Amino acid sequence: MKRFLVFSLLFVSFFLFVRSAYAGEIIFGWNLVNPSGTIWDMQFMPDNNYFILGTSTDMQIRLTETGALEKSYPFGVSKIEFTPDSTRLIDIPVGGETGRLQLRNINDMSLIKEYTLPIDTGGFSSSFSEICVDPTRPNIYVIWERGKHTDVYHHYRYVLIFNYETMQQVGELKVPDGDKMFLQKLAISKDGKYLAVSNNGQSKIYVWSLDSMKNIRNYSLCLSGLWGEPSCLKFSELNTENIYFSGEFPQKVNEPASYRGIFIYNIQNNTIVDSTFGVGTKKLLEGYLNLFDNEIRIMNTGTSGLSIVNLSTRGTEFHIIAGAGEPGAWVKCVNTYDTFIGFADLYFSMGIYNAKAGNIDNPEIKHTLYPNPTDGIVTKAIQCTSITQRYEVNDINGAIIIPSKQIPLGLTTLSIDFSNYNSGIYFLKLYCGSSVSIYKIIKKG
Repeated sequence: MKRFLVFSLLFVSFFLFVRSAYAGEIIFGWNLVNPSGTIWDMQFMPDNNYFILGTSTDMQIRLTETGALEKSYPFGVSKIEFTPDSTRLIDIPVGGETGRLQLRNINDMSLIKEYTLPIDTGGFSSSFSEICVDPTRPNIYVIWERGKHTDVYHHYRYVLIFNYETMQQVGELKVPDGDKMFLQKLAISKDGKYLAVSNNGQSKIYVWSLDSMKNIRNYSLCLSGLWGEPSCLKFSELNTENIYFSGEFPQKVNEPASYRGIFIYNIQNNTIVDSTFGVGTKKLLEGYLNLFDNEIRIMNTGTSGLSIVNLSTRGTEFHIIAGAGEPGAWVKCVNTYDTFIGFADLYFSMGIYNAKAGNIDNPEIKHTLYPNPTDGIVTKAIQCTSITQRYEVNDINGAIIIPSKQIPLGLTTLSIDFSNYNSGIYFLKLYCGSSVSIYKIIKKG
């Protein structure tokens, strides 16, 4: 499975923060190393309080708040998707033949059913790479790869359809340009109306109507004869007709990077309707996309670093220039705050995006923490009425400076002494029941 070139929050000390023209910032949380091998996929559990790591040797359930390991199962997986009822998951296992699909119960990860590709008598290797689950039908759509070396390398990719209740193949979506297509990215609309796939090489976006199972769009992304590389493909959840995609798609022989970044394609009009962050001075490098805040904002993580852009203002709110990194991807906790978890090789990390961090008149920082900046004690008014309330302090690299401490019920003012800490930026996290508030503290020298 090809993985996205992005950068883990673990490497924040290698990043140069560029904030002078931007408004937001990522508040770094925990950073951990997985001892059991390479991380291949990551998904939040349905309640978002936990997340799953699919690694080379095991499947792990971890706590979103701290990253702590809750359970581990002794089998590796490279891809994880949930069924629409959130009671089961479908995975592609790691090890041995990768041409397998498994259906599991999420309560105990017990195996319900499994499909294994038949042995290829033609000497081809077979594997599954991308999968997506139909939200309205009991179907899985899978990219199937076949290849072998002779005098030349023969490589074929298909989109197969499986029924996840029976784990049997029920169909195939034919790519109109033939079998020898380097199919790379796969996406399905939230309403189950469309499925889309893109490819390396003479890149296109292929779209099928899942009601008729017919191919309805084949939109070229590159100038004929030039090589394009898609990085990410996602349907809008607000407008089924829109597809967000990223990558590099040359339009001129002498300007291969002129069409590179984030774009929005509209199925009905069969055209790109927004290329703000794909051409000109605002273009970004290709990368993995996360849409959030009702698709007003996009997180883009690529080889140049991490950017957050605002589609309503057509501006960049946050950017980190990469100085080091590993392959990986990001997922987002969709129900509380703007919490992101990223993984890269053996590493995985958490960050919370604060879109208003650049506003020096932020009343949460200016009025509720005092004094700030400080050279000693900082006080914070406590207004929590929950019986469970606590706090912790992190430095700018995400390291825990003050471990989690309970706040006595009825306490109205919290005082923290920073006099023994080095000058710099710290973050106070206040937990009130299931909610969390984060405040930036500036320690003077």
